Amino acid sequence: MADELLTETEDFPNFNAFKDLEFRVDEKEKQILDITLAGCEKCDVVTPLKIIQAGNIVFSEKECCGEKCFLDDDAELFRKLYLNFSIKDSILKAGDSLHELLEKARENTPLMILYVNSKCNIDCPICYLKFSNGIDYGSSKLVPVDDIEKILELNKSSKIICLVGTEPTLREDLPDIIRKIKNSGRKCVLLTNGLKLLNKEYLRSLKEAGIWKITTWLDGFDNKVYRKLRGGNFLNAKLRILQNLKEEKIKTELIPVIGRNINEDQIFPIANFAAQNTDFIDSVHFDGLTTGRVYTKYTMGPSTLHKIIAEKLNIDLEYIVQFKRLRYNLFNMFNGLVMKHFIDNRMFLFGIFFLEVKNGELRQVLAVEELKKINNALESSRNKIKFLYGVIKNFRSFIKLGSIVILRLLQIYFPSLTNLLKLNKFSKRYLKIGIARVLPWSEVAGFGGLGFYVDYYPHDDPDYIPPRAQIPTT
Repeated sequence: MADELLTETEDFPNFNAFKDLEFRVDEKEKQILDITLAGCEKCDVVTPLKIIQAGNIVFSEKECCGEKCFLDDDAELFRKLYLNFSIKDSILKAGDSLHELLEKARENTPLMILYVNSKCNIDCPICYLKFSNGIDYGSSKLVPVDDIEKILELNKSSKIICLVGTEPTLREDLPDIIRKIKNSGRKCVLLTNGLKLLNKEYLRSLKEAGIWKITTWLDGFDNKVYRKLRGGNFLNAKLRILQNLKEEKIKTELIPVIGRNINEDQIFPIANFAAQNTDFIDSVHFDGLTTGRVYTKYTMGPSTLHKIIAEKLNIDLEYIVQFKRLRYNLFNMFNGLVMKHFIDNRMFLFGIFFLEVKNGELRQVLAVEELKKINNALESSRNKIKFLYGVIKNFRSFIKLGSIVILRLLQIYFPSLTNLLKLNKFSKRYLKIGIARVLPWSEVAGFGGLGFYVDYYPHDDPDYIPPRAQIPTT
């Protein structure tokens, strides 16, 4: 099926060449914005990581080996989104090995990303795995099922297991793996290109095994976009896949990759499609296109993506900023409690906000000023009288926003209760929107929590020692 869809064209960008480019900046323009910590695969150590501005570009630089990585292309908004709401990870310690970091992660990580294979049935030129260290791309090695059981036993804190590959559906025993995860009391998420889901019987086998959510890409409604980003004409197949997911009533998250001068015009159609299908689509997570560690004409910096999404969806950019502030305030209030898993363990460049779906259209849940008042009240929580006054004065806003957050938590931890109380209909009134950029895992470690990690990488080399802590960022 995949071979029939592959059609290279003259405007096909040579993304594969970008991984060989070097990151260059003018040393005279460098300004250190912050110093945090990150893991380094090359040096097998947790090392200080400098966040540096050069002109309007922001990048990171590791102290151990000097490795650099592009982060953003709008320094002003970067400062507003990151420096104002920076959360340092308490489990990172300079000098620790990656193995020591993993041991700590096992006790602090609610979401585990588990790579189960290294092969794919298509060849997306933008695949982030091609730019990652420690990935034996195309390897025929599989993670043994027995090893997966051991990993589940070791990682007691991980309540959600996300199966990724390159393409995990190429494993014939995938339904068995999903079943083992469900039987262990965890939720199983599958990240897939979806081509095998064209077969409804196969999709039903995953549903019967206990899949909780399927995450798949939808980059727009024009095959020109798919030829550039994915190397083929995948639009019709993608629409059929989504129809199958809808008919089987499987919770779905869309992950569109947005490239500069490639598909910014598809942001509204994608969000609008999701708004028309909240009966099975619960979120859209827009990823800015990355091309390795360098900055190219196709790279979409997260700040630029924030601005474009606000423009295309006709919402105030400050609305997104205030949701970032809200998550930061909730973390400060609930640090150490269950909310830590939803606030602390997110990469710093990741923005998340909710939109209300009314008559098939998307709009802000609250006005920006209402969000600001909620945040002001939360920031005064140490003064109980002032905090209580703020809650009472903005009671309706607190109730509306709080009900959305609480319902999301109930759907994750108490799905039977939400079904019993028929609360799922309420959740269809709101769409969760995420914004991020795929980063090499080690850059993410210092940016807001060890929320995602991988315990195993498939590899053909018998002498290969897999990195012991990984943080993919999609």
